[in-house]
Amino acid sequence: MKTLRLRRIEVDHLRHFHILKFGGIPMTPEQELRGLISDWRKQVDQLPIWSTGEERLHALMSQTLSLKASFARNRVDFPEFSWDMLLDFLISWHFKHPIGSEPCYEEDASNAVKAALEATRLESLDAALRAQAYRVRKTGGTKFRVSYKWDMGLEVADLYLERQAVPGNREEPTQKELEWASKQSRERLNAFLPPDDVISSAMERTRRAVQSWRAVHQDPPLSDDTDLGDGLNVGIMAEVLAALMAMAEL
Repeated sequence: MKTLRLRRIEVDHLRHFHILKFGGIPMTPEQELRGLISDWRKQVDQLPIWSTGEERLHALMSQTLSLKASFARNRVDFPEFSWDMLLDFLISWHFKHPIGSEPCYEEDASNAVKAALEATRLESLDAALRAQAYRVRKTGGTKFRVSYKWDMGLEVADLYLERQAVPGNREEPTQKELEWASKQSRERLNAFLPPDDVISSAMERTRRAVQSWRAVHQDPPLSDDTDLGDGLNVGIMAEVLAALMAMAEL
């Protein structure tokens, strides 16, 4: 079983909090850990940098780039670390707090970047705890052992169902679809504005794929007019599925 630990910087940062009860009811280790993370967020909101002026965003970006440059210079690489996530935290915190009038010092920006580094771990951990994906055991003080508690049987079943649900022998996109896609910029593709004839061409393919899947996997086959409730029937839902598949492929 894979075990995760809060790193030392996180434990030290949270050490002076001592939460044992909520409304008179003893807290579970999960609740206590989430309570510590909640109090850590309050500490982030009280950082001196949030009372500084408009120059703070530039200072935050500069500190982040300096840190990344230092890693590159020293050939330090963390493939799983998300710099985009770190920047997202800093930018969202900047716009969350009103612009102040205090001067912005390098130390203030540095402390905020360190907090964002912690956030990349703590916020992901908190999201996993909310989803009940981890089992938490308290080992003393503010030290916790966190381990996965997912049922791998469910993962295997989900993978099996996914493979069984994918229509086989899929047709390749038509020349018309390929020509349209090759002429679009990434921005236009993201906006998703294909002409009607391209959508129709894609749906002809995906409609056949859905019909082929239904013929193999529905036993006995369901007629198109089989009622699914709320004004929907099997035929309508097959068309919806074909349309979604066509749009996803385009």
